Amino acid sequence: PKLTQDINVTGTKNLLSVAGEARVLIVSSAEVYGTPKGLPVTEESAMAPGSPYAESRVEQEKIALASGKDVVIVRSFNHSGPGQPGKFVLPYLAKQLAEVKAFKRDTILLGNPHVQRDFSDVRDIVKAYVLALEKGESKEVYNLCSGRAYHLGKLAVKVAKEIGRDIQVLKDPEWDRPHDILELYGSYKKFNTVTGWKPEIDIVKTLLDMVDSC
Repeated sequence: PKLTQDINVTGTKNLLSVAGEARVLIVSSAEVYGTPKGLPVTEESAMAPGSPYAESRVEQEKIALASGKDVVIVRSFNHSGPGQPGKFVLPYLAKQLAEVKAFKRDTILLGNPHVQRDFSDVRDIVKAYVLALEKGESKEVYNLCSGRAYHLGKLAVKVAKEIGRDIQVLKDPEWDRPHDILELYGSYKKFNTVTGWKPEIDIVKTLLDMVDSC
């Protein structure tokens, strides 16, 4: 919790203190919404942070909006791509799929194969960051997401078929999170209206690229 606070809160204060007249992009997180009361999650959805990380993002946003600086805030949902550390779910899945491709295994282990999450390709998200700086309205908050929920287990099976293999997806008790949110996806309508942005890279291609990079 202290490191999270130091980076997201103190780090933001330090950045804003030297930003001068520059426009600053504040990258927050969909974690600020906690367990959603309804779907899709929009910028008007209530914030209910459920972890020190999420709380630090809420505080980060408040500091940015109170700073008087030219800030644009984006709340990024899950995004991934080649090179992401293996502690995250899609790199963890990609590593196993690479072993499936190499005929080293025919089962995939996931903490909860039935969760549905809003995944985007990091390359789409980075394009959105640039557009947020160029076209976003000052002191506004925008969701960055794919706008759909991907069933994790079915996604694994689909990617495996793309590489010519049939697999079985099993629950991994070591990664079990008993209070997991079963379904979560957001709306990027507000951001699309202002910038014209929409995701272009299908998450299956993202995972195939990640498999190739393993």
